[in-house]
Amino acid sequence: MVLPIDEQETTIQISRDTKKAIVYSSDTRMRNRLNKLYSEHKSREFTQAGETVAEEFIIDSRMISFRSKLPEQKPITDEERTRRRERMLELRARQLSKKE
Repeated sequence: MVLPIDEQETTIQISRDTKKAIVYSSDTRMRNRLNKLYSEHKSREFTQAGETVAEEFIIDSRMISFRSKLPEQKPITDEERTRRRERMLELRARQLSKKE
């Protein structure tokens, strides 16, 4: 059973004295990411109707980081786009020729 999107959430609690972070998530995308990164740190699973709907991880607080801003997207000129397209076509042709 998957929770509706408006009910999916992720919370992070950081304890200053134990230097541990408790990450609780019912968001399926975040749960997948957390399982890939911290599967050995999983402390609890929350189930509903026999299916896992949320998970809790206890990790070192140093594993949590916050970024100040997103990287800026640089606009691509038409010439650059054409050059990249030609390069990818060449790479793809080489890959296909290696398979044969």
